[in-house]
Amino acid sequence: MGVDYNTKRKAVWGRGQIETLVRKKMQSRVTALMVNVDMLSPQELFKIFHVPIYDRYNIVLSIFKHYAKTQEARLQIQLAEIPYIRSRLHHLNKYRTDPTTLHVERQSERASVDEFEVLRLREQSLRKKLQQVVEKNVDKAAEETRDAAMVAVVG
Repeated sequence: MGVDYNTKRKAVWGRGQIETLVRKKMQSRVTALMVNVDMLSPQELFKIFHVPIYDRYNIVLSIFKHYAKTQEARLQIQLAEIPYIRSRLHHLNKYRTDPTTLHVERQSERASVDEFEVLRLREQSLRKKLQQVVEKNVDKAAEETRDAAMVAVVG
């Protein structure tokens, strides 16, 4: 569906486009929606379409998370999620929305806990774990090369 990226207009889609999208959604029995524009909040879009709303970053993270095989890859993905969660927390706090609408898990169940501080601490621990895993992999590679047999051909 075409989008008008002109910043002077208040509407993202032209007149009647949202109704057309809702009609297409009903005809196709859509279970989720991917939107590339941040002009409407996910909560507003969820109220219109009544299906989960995803953006590009969320989809890419989900794909990488699904295909991550090594511990290092899993840690890197968890680390990459933190800026996304942080930006979504700003939105959650500003509009008091349900975290499931934004596909974000609350970092703590208590409201008195500063979630940004929890994220900062989580980021620190993930960086430490990632550094340990990388060092372990480097040590393992060095050990394999050290244990390898050396052959020299002279003359």
